[in-house]
Amino acid sequence: DALGYEVAAFLRSAEDLADIVAHRPFPDAPPLAVGHALSVAFLKEPLEASARAALLALHTATDEFHVHGREAYWLCKGRISDSKVTGAKLEKAVAGPVTVRNITTVRKLAITASR
Repeated sequence: DALGYEVAAFLRSAEDLADIVAHRPFPDAPPLAVGHALSVAFLKEPLEASARAALLALHTATDEFHVHGREAYWLCKGRISDSKVTGAKLEKAVAGPVTVRNITTVRKLAITASR
């Protein structure tokens, strides 16, 4: 209420985070090049087929997506800030809130949660 808008929370257990980090969404992709980013978009729940299709339709020469459970993995072959895909476009595609974190941050969260 204090902010004047709803803030979505995305909770994952230590086991969930370990599974997210262990998942290989783009097995045929070469290792990340300097300046490229792999991010995880956390979703409230697994996507319905139509939302999944809408998200995968955001694919460009720069941006690839992979959906697994309550997460969407985003491989950006460049800087995310230069991508045409935005948080708002992701939320529109999945018809709900998302929060995106770089895989490095997710790895750190998984390590911290496992202690």
